[in-house]
Amino acid sequence: MRLIGILVAAGEDPVGLIEDDFVQVVARQAMADRVCRAYDLGLDLGSPRMELSEQGDMDLVFAFEREVDAAAFKIAIL
Repeated sequence: MRLIGILVAAGEDPVGLIEDDFVQVVARQAMADRVCRAYDLGLDLGSPRMELSEQGDMDLVFAFEREVDAAAFKIAIL
């Protein structure tokens, strides 16, 4: 919905767009949002990355150095 709002605000017509056309954009934005929130909390994310599953789903992968950071991330952000 956020992407559609941005497109409309920029004067673009989102009607007829196929969601596969902008899945990568939305996934990158979701990753950036979560990374920013984690950094705001002082969590060490390691090297966050996106992976494509065998079923074609986009997975956001966060590798933490410490288990406590992973638990805090799950509680506070996810």
